[in-house]
Amino acid sequence: MSEFKIIGKPIPRHDAIAKVQGDLKYADDFSCALNFYVFRSKVSHAKIKLIDISKALKVPGVYSIITAKDIPGQNLADFENKDQPLLADKIIRYTGEPIALIVAQNRDIAELAFKKINLELEILKEVVDPIEAMKNSSIKVHEKGNISTQITLEKGNIEKAFKEANVVIENQYRTSMCEHAYLEPHVGFGEYDDGILTIKVSTQNPHLNRDEITLLLNLPLNRVRVIQVPTGGAFGGKKESQVPLFLALVVYKTKQKIKILFSREEEFCFSTKRLPFIISLSIATNRKGKLLGLKGKIIADNGAYNYSGPSVLKRALIHVTGPYYVPNIKVEGILCYTNNIPTSNMRGFGVPQVNFVMESQMDILAKKLDMTPIKLRLLNYFVSGDKTATSQILKKSVGIKDTILAIDERMKKEKERIYKIGSVGNERIGIGCACMFYGIGKTATPNPSTVWLELLDSGKANLYTGCADIGQGSTTILKQIVAEELDFPLEDIIVITADTKLTPDSGLTGASRQTYITGKATQNTCKRAKEIIFKELAEFFKTRIDNLKLKEKIIYDKNNPSNCFPLKEAIIKCRKKGVLHLIEGYFNPKTTKLDEKMQGIPYATYGFGTQCAIVKVDIETGQVRVLKIIAAHDVGKAINILNVEGQIEGGCVMGMGQALLEELVIKKGEVVNHSFAEYLIPTAVDAPEIETVIIEKEEETGPFGAKGMAECTNIPTMAAISNAISDAIGIRMKNLPITAENILQELKKNNYLF
Repeated sequence: MSEFKIIGKPIPRHDAIAKVQGDLKYADDFSCALNFYVFRSKVSHAKIKLIDISKALKVPGVYSIITAKDIPGQNLADFENKDQPLLADKIIRYTGEPIALIVAQNRDIAELAFKKINLELEILKEVVDPIEAMKNSSIKVHEKGNISTQITLEKGNIEKAFKEANVVIENQYRTSMCEHAYLEPHVGFGEYDDGILTIKVSTQNPHLNRDEITLLLNLPLNRVRVIQVPTGGAFGGKKESQVPLFLALVVYKTKQKIKILFSREEEFCFSTKRLPFIISLSIATNRKGKLLGLKGKIIADNGAYNYSGPSVLKRALIHVTGPYYVPNIKVEGILCYTNNIPTSNMRGFGVPQVNFVMESQMDILAKKLDMTPIKLRLLNYFVSGDKTATSQILKKSVGIKDTILAIDERMKKEKERIYKIGSVGNERIGIGCACMFYGIGKTATPNPSTVWLELLDSGKANLYTGCADIGQGSTTILKQIVAEELDFPLEDIIVITADTKLTPDSGLTGASRQTYITGKATQNTCKRAKEIIFKELAEFFKTRIDNLKLKEKIIYDKNNPSNCFPLKEAIIKCRKKGVLHLIEGYFNPKTTKLDEKMQGIPYATYGFGTQCAIVKVDIETGQVRVLKIIAAHDVGKAINILNVEGQIEGGCVMGMGQALLEELVIKKGEVVNHSFAEYLIPTAVDAPEIETVIIEKEEETGPFGAKGMAECTNIPTMAAISNAISDAIGIRMKNLPITAENILQELKKNNYLF
């Protein structure tokens, strides 16, 4: 591997000091005289017969009330699937569906106005269970029916595989609906000045927000500006937020500077959630444990509207095999509309759910075959040349073997240690592992990113990118790439981010794509800048371009070192000549569409990983304590060691929460546990010891060999913990979360000897 000056180093994040000192300004730090609030449905299914706001408008302190009839363009909140109105005016499909926006001086005034709105409804029967939604044709969430998406992934000859198999296992699992639980609620503010609508909002994709706003308001693109303000967490929950659209509509109609801040209860009750899955999965092997076939069904609760539900289901199917070669596959996916809150993106995008199932099945298989879980995985892992479930041939940067071996080595030492301790009283100790893989970038679709680079006479650089840094540290990563490629000090580089007036479209911050895709676009634009400068100096020195080298801010001729030129002077020379303008860099990884059997190339590269969990289970209380997680991940190349370690640690803790604690409880379409007092997430006290192991199998298409990894880190944690619990108590837990109550029920059901 190459030696780098900046790449791979533990560079602190650009905004770290401002954050810890409290100097960074978030959207809620700005005040406005007017705020607006969302009037929402209190029922889950109804026809709207009348919306009368006349009395509400007379409440002192109410500035304006906006309903669907005030929308000048398309009344849509989801422009990808086009099945959701921004403001309901005909049908209510879930509790909390937005009906009107009230501009008022404060929340108390808005609450009083809510009570004055005359909303006449015809109540309809609701369906809140996806299985029931599939069966019940009499209750239709949408006119087209209750099945949003039905797709099947198929490869090989599944009937032949199961007929020839020596071992077959079949089980059903359930995963839970989860809240993103970001620290900062949805928030933003906007203003209208000189014919320009400006929205400053906590978001993952300002350019997408701008495009949606122009359709909503029937405005040209250059009349709308969206700026991402510092964002206090997202995890997928701010990709398709309605807040930018609400803001744009209210500011456009009132021409006032206005702010919105969701309460924590609104976040729990009305923002999108992780899709809960019901998964039935059968696996066939030969006597030696080689995987022959995999078949099953995934049923997902879409809630009332699509959002990214179809894409989540598609990604889940693509990853259903885990990082293992399976020649024969047939898995059906069904996405059902219900009268529940809509579900959509969340870290891992459907892969954590299927990974929990596949990795549980692998441990069950290992036990049935009388071999260790590690040995079974070493028999079946992907190698270069293997075909994935979509028949994509894996080429390079396939690091799953290295991660398994790294965990195997550490597990052996941990087993020796914990088995010497043994069980004490009511406590049982267990150890488990799980593997993963994850496609980097959006699925089977063009996935481009564009950046601009400006080199200044001062010898400094400006990088313009639409990439939204939502806490993952992408701004620091992009600075490191510029610094390494152009031999600039980090302090001489300014990154201008996520402003649709100033920056190009760098695509969504999500799908673990920014380091890989925008990072490569950044490297490409730096290389282009060097080509321009080197061409000019090659003519000046009367030498070949490939003889020139850049080192320590000096460009020199390797065959005649006395021919040298300071980089700063070379930039000035090129700018005076007019050959060094704003330079554009671009990257779009190669993918293909999937056919009717979901065969094709959905991603250009994949992340791989293996994790081990050590747990202690109290068989008297059912309480589980995670003692340690060891996480080995193939990241291609770690651009920033600190960033990688931080992502792994955060992902492990998030995965631990969803394994043991997190479940949004919905009764008759209404969220019951709508606070952190009732919806539990891990705290710093709960966090276990986390050991990180970074594997670098360089990706030739990535910047300096890097590929994305943020979402990879929480994918195997649920399965590793579940497998460790099974190792501790000898009982397989098949539903998430694995709460103390659920463990006690299973212990009693299995007549466990206390």
